[in-house]
Amino acid sequence: MGSSLASRRRARRWRSPVNPTPPHHRTTPACYDGRVRPPLPGTRACSPARTTTPLRRASAVAMMTLLGCAGAEVGGGSGGPGSLGGSGGTQGTATDASGGGTTSDGSGEAESSTSALGSDSGDTGPCNETVWYLDADGDGRGTATTTVMACDPPAGYVPFGDDCDDASAARHPGATELCDGADDDCDGLVDEASTMNAECNGCALFEADGRAYAFCSAGATWDGARVACAAFAGDLLRFDDAAESASVIAFAEPPPVPAGGWFIGLSDSANEGAFVWIDGAGLDFTSWNAGEPNDAGGAEDCVEIDPTVGIWNDVPCDTPRAFVCESPAP
Repeated sequence: MGSSLASRRRARRWRSPVNPTPPHHRTTPACYDGRVRPPLPGTRACSPARTTTPLRRASAVAMMTLLGCAGAEVGGGSGGPGSLGGSGGTQGTATDASGGGTTSDGSGEAESSTSALGSDSGDTGPCNETVWYLDADGDGRGTATTTVMACDPPAGYVPFGDDCDDASAARHPGATELCDGADDDCDGLVDEASTMNAECNGCALFEADGRAYAFCSAGATWDGARVACAAFAGDLLRFDDAAESASVIAFAEPPPVPAGGWFIGLSDSANEGAFVWIDGAGLDFTSWNAGEPNDAGGAEDCVEIDPTVGIWNDVPCDTPRAFVCESPAP
């Protein structure tokens, strides 16, 4: 009787709401992992190693992988790959949008570096300064007396300093020479022959070998002819050699000027019989007509030329004649 009552009591106890399943019908957990509420009798708290689930293991692996990659990219000191510190520090480069970067040496200071292609500073290095010349008249040519040194031309400055008159835009290298008493093209010659200037002041003009010549038919004394030639920034003709004489003859024949006597820059006024050119030079070349010079009448101290044939003759200096000018002055 007593044994039967005890059995029934045990059966009711295992069927209670707290323990609905008899002990022989369930498996008791080895430990309590915190997910069962409340813990079963006889269990204990699981250790951290036992509570690691597959999801947590995957998260841990991913985190370690990320830390390893970051260390390989950032780490560089004696701490080895992935080191975030240590005695060697860390070193790496961060690149910005412009293509430049910042390099860390582990000391807490950063050094900026910019690639050649990523630079946006616009600095191309020091320039080579150039001489610029003031162009006061705006003709594209400046004066050599006012200059500046700069990389780029300041306003009103040009790279050429060969203007002979920076107050006149009509006068500059390359301008067309006119019969105006000025050196329009800045070549040192005045009123020389050009496409717009074949004749000036009654004189036929031509150029040869860098010299300008004017055959002036208006009569003048020898001294008066020299004054007239000065208007061309020249003087009476002086022959340096036979080649120059041939150039003059070639221009005069067929004649744009009439044949006859034309004063040239040769005389013996200072010393009878010792003919010299207007600059005092002696004769390296002569083309005297037969029997000349003869100082006829004792008053023939100046020389004329027949430009069509090139022969010379001594004549009086004060008898008006045509004359030949040469520029620049010999």
